[in-house]
Amino acid sequence: MITTVTPGANSIDLFPRYRTPKITAFAVFGARGVPGRNLPRGGPVVEAMAFLSHVRTVIAIAAVAAVSVMTVPAQAGAARTADPGIPGKYATVEGEYDLPGAGIPELEKPVEMRALVIAPAGVTTGRPVVVFLHGRQDACYIPGTDNYQDGWPCPAGSQPVPSYRGFRSMQRLLASQGFLTVSISANGVNAQDGLDDYGAQARSSLIRLHLGKWADWAGAGAEKAPAIVRQAAPADLSRVMLAGHSRGARARTGR
Repeated sequence: MITTVTPGANSIDLFPRYRTPKITAFAVFGARGVPGRNLPRGGPVVEAMAFLSHVRTVIAIAAVAAVSVMTVPAQAGAARTADPGIPGKYATVEGEYDLPGAGIPELEKPVEMRALVIAPAGVTTGRPVVVFLHGRQDACYIPGTDNYQDGWPCPAGSQPVPSYRGFRSMQRLLASQGFLTVSISANGVNAQDGLDDYGAQARSSLIRLHLGKWADWAGAGAEKAPAIVRQAAPADLSRVMLAGHSRGARARTGR
């Protein structure tokens, strides 16, 4: 299902006053969602670590930080009057894609290629991309009970835990402000990550597989792109931010 959301009358647009540059910041969030440091870092990717022990606080701060590190004043001395926690002016569209499983060298069995996409709707220019990756939770559960089930793929009678939907509030906020957001499911890694690096490289590889698909859909593979990708604003893959919880945050480095 694909859903389109139109912002309210009090929404704002962060982009007229600010321009989005190449991203060179590294944001770290502590366990209570308080920014720990903001260090210069080379390269086009912003890597954000969010530990979600206090969900409401982290949602607000992560949204603020995501916009803050990805924007600078268009003119020297310009006043920062926009509140990044307020929804932006863009209508949004959301939906999921579920592709055939993909192999990762460290893992015995293929992992899922599933994601929740929430993006600006009706926009033709490329938008910055924010990729979310959840942490290491149980991979499978038994519906109607509080029980979880080991194994991958999920054994008969159980279903994958939809942890990738847990960032929806952040995604909707950022999408309304002009960011294309993608939250990736990593149950196949979680169920098989008894590795020396606790699955960090496998999670990093999973992110790269998804970004590779987005690169294909932006080029020769556009006609084969999932419905939600075709309806979302185009992705500007020169501007990508990675945001994760716990082991999802470690995936930014692959170690």
